Amino acid sequence: MRTFGMEEEFFIVSPLTGLPCAPPAAARAALLALTVGGTTTVGEFLACQVESNSPICTEGAEALATVRSYRAALSRA
Repeated sequence: MRTFGMEEEFFIVSPLTGLPCAPPAAARAALLALTVGGTTTVGEFLACQVESNSPICTEGAEALATVRSYRAALSRA
C-alpha cells in the first residue's frame, strides 16, 4: 500500500495592502494551534508564513477532503 502526506505553505497578507505581513502574536498563536482532521499547522522561517502538514493518506479522495477541510478552517481563522 502506498501512503503519502502533503504540505502547503500559506502567506499571511495585510487586508489593506495585500502584502505579506507578520500577524500579531495572539493571531499567530491561534494559527499555530489550528488542527483539522489530523492536519497540523507549523511556523516557517518567515513570520508571515505558516505550513500545514496533513496526516498520512492512502487515497486521492481522502487527501482532497483533508486539504479542503483544512483550507476552510484556515480561511475562518
